[in-house]
Formats: sequence, C-alpha cells, structure tokens
Amino acid sequence: MQLLEFQYNHSGSTISIRPNLDGSPITKHILKKLRTTLIVGPNGAGKSTMLSTLVRLFHHVDWHQNRIPCASVARYRLPTRADDLIIEYDGSRVELSGFGKGTRPIADSAVRRNKSFEEPFLSAFLPQVIASVFSTRGEYPKPKAPNYRGSHHSAVFEISEMYGKNHYRMGSLSNGLGRLLTDPYENARNCFKAVTGLEIVPYVKCHPTARLEHPNDVPEYENSKATPERIRKVRGWLDDDWIKFDLRVLRAEAEGLIYINDVSLRNKTNGDKVLSLMTLSAGQKMLFVRLVSILSKLRDGSLIVLEEPELHLDPIWCSGLLELFGAFFGNYDCHLFITTQNLSVTRCFTSESIILMQDHQPKTIEEQLFLASEAVIADKLFRSTSLSRLDLIVLNNLRHRNRQDRKLQMNALGEGPLRFIAGLDAENRRRRSKP
Repeated sequence: MQLLEFQYNHSGSTISIRPNLDGSPITKHILKKLRTTLIVGPNGAGKSTMLSTLVRLFHHVDWHQNRIPCASVARYRLPTRADDLIIEYDGSRVELSGFGKGTRPIADSAVRRNKSFEEPFLSAFLPQVIASVFSTRGEYPKPKAPNYRGSHHSAVFEISEMYGKNHYRMGSLSNGLGRLLTDPYENARNCFKAVTGLEIVPYVKCHPTARLEHPNDVPEYENSKATPERIRKVRGWLDDDWIKFDLRVLRAEAEGLIYINDVSLRNKTNGDKVLSLMTLSAGQKMLFVRLVSILSKLRDGSLIVLEEPELHLDPIWCSGLLELFGAFFGNYDCHLFITTQNLSVTRCFTSESIILMQDHQPKTIEEQLFLASEAVIADKLFRSTSLSRLDLIVLNNLRHRNRQDRKLQMNALGEGPLRFIAGLDAENRRRRSKP
C-alpha cells in the first residue's frame, strides 16, 4: 500500500502531506517491501492531529461519517490495483473515485440498523488500517463492535488499555501470536532476540472461545459452526496449562475455537529466566505487545499508524526499532507511519522518509541525517542552536563565576558543545583581563 497524498483542513487552512515513497537503497535490505514515513516535530506541532484525522477518514468511511473531524482527501494505491484511488470527505458525505467507474458515494450504514450494504465494494478498494496509538483527548476512534455487519477494515489498538493488571482490554493478540510462532516468522523471532535478548519459546496458553464452549449459540454473523467431532477433539487436548505450539493449535486458532493469550519468553541476558506477558517489564511488554497486535491484523495493502514506538524503551532498543519493523512487517506491501520525538529513533531513518511538522505545516528534510549524532539531529529538527535552555542557564552561571569557581564547575561538564563553548568563553575572558 502507498499513501500518495493526504489533505485535510485545520483552522481554515488546507494541510497537504506527500510522503516520499522512493526510499533509500541503504535501508532497502532491512525494510524489504515495507514503506516508512517518520513524522517528527516539537510538542503541539500537529503530528497526532494529522494521523488521527487520517485514521478517522478510513475508519468512519461507512459508519458515522459525521465523526470524521474535517474535510479530508486521501490518494493511495493498493498492491492489487494499478490505478490511484481517492477517498474524499467534503464535510457531509464520503466519495470514492479512481476505480474505473467514476465517483461513487459511500452510504453511511449508521442509518441502516448496523448493517452495511457496502462491504464487498469497500473490501476491494480500501486498505486495512491498523493503528497502535493512545488517545489523550479521544482523537482516535473506538474499534467497531464485533457484531457490526459492515466493513472491518480498520483496527485501533489503544495503548492506554495495556496499563493496569493485564493487557486484555486492548484486544486479542491470538492471531498475531499464532503467526509469530510459525516458520515464516523465524527471522522476526531471531531479530527480536538479537535486539532485546528475549527468546520467544514455542509454548502458549490457550483458552476456549464461545464457539467451542457453546457451539449451538454461535451468532449468524460468525463463520459456520464446527462439527461435534471436531469440538470433542479440541477439548481433548485443551487445558489451562502451557501447551507446545504446533499445527493443532494453529488450526484450532484459525477456526476460532480457541484463542492464544500468552506466550513463553526466555531472557537470555538474565540467566535464561522464563517470562510471560504477565511478568515482562514495562518496556519489554510495550514493545512485544505492540508488534504482535499489529501483526495480528497485517496483510498486503495495510496502512499502519504507530505513535511513539519508543515508549518505555531504552536508547539501545530504540536503535533496533527499524530492524524490528522490517523483520515483523517487511514481508507485506504496507505503508508504516510513525510519530516520534526521540532522537535515537529518528537517526535510524533516512532523510527521504522524514516529514518535519512545525505549527501544523509539513516540511521535507534536505540534510542527510541517517545515523547522524543525536546532537546534530536535535539542532536540525528541534532547535536553532546547539545549546538547549539548560545549557544556556549553566553557561550564564559560569560567566558570573570567578576563575577558580568556573574551573571547578567546568570539571562537571561532559564532552559536548557546552564544554567547548564554555572553554572558549573562559579563554576570551582570560585574554581580555591581561594588560
């Protein structure tokens, strides 16, 4: 999937985003088919406003269209089609064009008693939108109810639901865990182990779904019921203890008879200590659950929105995120949008893939910042001087100290621009004091 252009209205102005999709050959072998766009900028620059509007446009395309926050247009291309598709909300209705039959308005199924007549049409022309985000003011939409009979082409994982006693309110990880433990994802497991020191062990905890426990009460909107013989067979090996992941588990999960809600991990950096999702640290759990939740919904033609992937991660893990994205998502033709203010994350992306937001206006990056020092990136993207406000306060204090105190306090400074500038300043003061 390629998002070619996105326009939306903000405070009376039209904001236009045009991601550079050519990428850089230096990271192609890492990302494979995955396209990335990194949105950076200071607090209040409009990063979340832009991405939440994009998610809402697709999420509400056939359900409560009046909840799309503003007039907006998205032009995109799916891997199954050669033509560019355009979805537009003009403030009153949604229209789709570019599919060879002119322009077609999309009916709002909210007025059709929870049943959409657009499902086959939308499935052919809309991307799967996956958002791993947090709504500090409700800017991202809530997931559609399971019994909604329209298009389920969007999946919103609210990160705040992960905090607390468990993570289960965030949504099922079953499909993602099942995928991750299969042979095609061996590289993803190895990459996760290399970056984090955590080895994913093929033992899982499984629980029965309503389809297995109450097969006669399966709603009509779900898939066909399993046979009594099949149900008895699954019940024969299912229990509450750890189960070795194999084809029987994979098949039962695919049939909707069980769901996987935990996996075993071995900490290779801590004496091979065995962990689970309930015993991981905050950073370990945040990273693993976010990767697996996206993987659970991923397919060719997906649009992924990932806000601040550095949450709870140390700088070393942040520097491994690009590699993890390629290992987990690179086999799919997808477009990944990321927001961050973290310098360790930003330096891992080529300048071609970075959009700088300042006062809700997007800007491209001309300087080459890939794997540059964090001080250089901070100067280019977040400030006009190499000294932060704290640097200036300390420098001003040094200027008002006598020579002995200044020399003593400068010994506490680490190597960097402040130490260099303070040294030059002290030398100039010494020269001026000479007769």
